[in-house]
Amino acid sequence: MTLRCLANAMRSVRFVALAGLIGAGLVIFGCGPVGGNGAVNDANTPSNAAQGAAANGAATPELPKEAKYPHQVNAALAKVYLQYGIIDEALRLYDLAIVQQLRATNTEDAENWIGLADALVKANQKPKAEAAYRRALAIYEKLLQEKMVGGAATDTKLANFYISRIAVLHQVLGDNASRMKYLGMLVADEKNAAEQLELARVHAGLKNYEKSEAAFKKALDLTRENAKDNATIRVEYARVLRDAKREDDALAQIQDLVNNKEISDEARKGARRLMFEIYEARGELDKIAFK
Repeated sequence: MTLRCLANAMRSVRFVALAGLIGAGLVIFGCGPVGGNGAVNDANTPSNAAQGAAANGAATPELPKEAKYPHQVNAALAKVYLQYGIIDEALRLYDLAIVQQLRATNTEDAENWIGLADALVKANQKPKAEAAYRRALAIYEKLLQEKMVGGAATDTKLANFYISRIAVLHQVLGDNASRMKYLGMLVADEKNAAEQLELARVHAGLKNYEKSEAAFKKALDLTRENAKDNATIRVEYARVLRDAKREDDALAQIQDLVNNKEISDEARKGARRLMFEIYEARGELDKIAFK
């Protein structure tokens, strides 16, 4: 499973500034927001269309292929109107999509409530926006609970998606303690280097450096037989160490990479760039160890 995250979107800022992060779609562990029909395709799980649009940096959302019901079409159109700042129409279409879906399928899409909330924020209707965010939160918390048996997730990927959405909703609502509680529930496969790397990135973005370091070390151990992958992870680990004010430890990670022609050009250049930045900040460019 290939995983991605935007952990830097998880910083503590004000309600209005954070609201846009929800609609933009926090991506953690390869999952993003979608609209859809719960009776045909789980409305609260990531879709290929949504992931593809995010990966390609699309300016407008792609209409999901599964959007064959009125509420799906209206939700997709509402998202377009919201992105282009046509707030009244976005509000109307999100309201309509929510009602249509509930009547047709007796299900609710948390992402439609989030879209509605984002539109309400832009319409300066913050009390109503908060209520909509809380409705989305309740939906995701219920879905997560259904995926947990005996304290363990029956579907790790889906559970991580729900956890990430719950965490950012708690952040928007100003409940940092709950946000951190849920982020602590994120799970990565102990034998999957890519998942450990993404977990390391999440915690680094949250400045949970101890947990980040533990995940980086697992990823490094899992790639010890693959010099190129190992080097790429070491460079990223070194950047986190630098950000944690552990410059000497960062240099120790990259010192044998800057002239290593057995690794990728990208990793070697990354190591050189980081070494230059560290020594430049120290006023010690004479210590540069590469030509």
